[in-house]
Amino acid sequence: MVNFSSFYLSSNKYYKYFPNLSEKQLEHFELLFPLYTEWNEKINVISRKDIDNLMLHHVLHSLAIAKFVDFKPGTEILDVGTGGGFPGLAMAIAFPQAQLTLVDSVGRKTQAVEAMATALGLSDRVQLRCERVELTGRHGQCRGRQYQGRCHDQAMFV
Repeated sequence: MVNFSSFYLSSNKYYKYFPNLSEKQLEHFELLFPLYTEWNEKINVISRKDIDNLMLHHVLHSLAIAKFVDFKPGTEILDVGTGGGFPGLAMAIAFPQAQLTLVDSVGRKTQAVEAMATALGLSDRVQLRCERVELTGRHGQCRGRQYQGRCHDQAMFV
């Protein structure tokens, strides 16, 4: 098993980009690898060929936006097409005062991501919606100017 804290902290190549993460955030990131490994054995949440590169290809890639945008407390983030939970779960860890809505139409993936969010203690700030994004826009809390803004990868940010 990869020890993400030591991997993260010992690698100046990555740590220099995110030096302000708390110990709790590092612990949450460390828990991602065993959670994804477990769920990937059940339903293929991310490419099985890519599981060994989870931190580099998925987590750190998801956090790239943090170098450019400083999300304020109460920011609402909508992750459209979350699939296996990226960038949504990584952002929920990195931005503990943000509220996230993760949307995907594949039920088994949203169930896995919801279970991982619960295991990480993020379920109070991470809402999963198993539906097509066209339907998400019909919900009052997911509509309007608060979701108009910058785009990054598959996610929309306020």
